Amino acid sequence: MFTSASHGSFGSLESEGLNTNSTSSVTDSMYINGNQTLGVYVYADTGTHAAHIVTIQISMNDIDWIDTPYSVTGAGYKEGTTVAQYMRAKVTTAEGSNSTCNVHIASK
Repeated sequence: MFTSASHGSFGSLESEGLNTNSTSSVTDSMYINGNQTLGVYVYADTGTHAAHIVTIQISMNDIDWIDTPYSVTGAGYKEGTTVAQYMRAKVTTAEGSNSTCNVHIASK
């Protein structure tokens, strides 16, 4: 298991107006500083929010990204754990019509 001497801090990042009708939409990445608990909050902004899926992705190097099983369909919240160094959220299934969401990612 990987840990950090500075483990224990809280980190968060807010992305407003994320296009949930495009699978190329991602939030900025966030260094999670050895934190092991991840969360993603997806808030409806504009359009429909029935089909899109937003997934937490993790990375050890901020370049190569892996989908986690932590996903939100429409609006909602999902939490999980990791030993990765970076996280971000990605639209992995598009809505099928124009829509945007505000996405908040957090680690502790």
